[in-house]
Amino acid sequence: IVVWTLTRIWETPAVVTLLQVLVALLLFVLYLRRMRNLGVPAWLAGTAVLLFGLLPGTASATVTFNVTTAQALAAMWLFVEALEMAAGPVRYLGRWAAVLRLGCALGAVALLDHAGIVIVGMVGIGFAVALRRHARLLARPVLVAAGVFVAVQIPVFEIAGVDRLVVP
Repeated sequence: IVVWTLTRIWETPAVVTLLQVLVALLLFVLYLRRMRNLGVPAWLAGTAVLLFGLLPGTASATVTFNVTTAQALAAMWLFVEALEMAAGPVRYLGRWAAVLRLGCALGAVALLDHAGIVIVGMVGIGFAVALRRHARLLARPVLVAAGVFVAVQIPVFEIAGVDRLVVP
């Protein structure tokens, strides 16, 4: 759906690659900020991002035009949100902006990966175990994720004729 929309604006696969690079850049910046908020020295967080960016798989996957890149970016977004939640889960889950981001990240993983619902379920169980005293706070991001999933899965996929049962 995103690819179709982007190619209506600019009819070339380059627009998708450009978007993937920009999203990866944004996620790396958010990762750096989250690591600094957790107390990691700037040089160490920066070195980690630099080394990850220099991995051959990172560069080639970011500019590759396929579905696994979108899946990886959604999973990276979920990881970045989990990092912020690790710093203070009760405070994090008490803010609606954070709840919306986490819910949208969970929804993106569920939508973009053929096993996304299973992955989100496993992550949710992990969050519930880690936050067992405050597990009720996870209800809001789960509801947001379900809303994102249903809002895209049902009308948009039906209109576009996406067959979710076919594995490429």
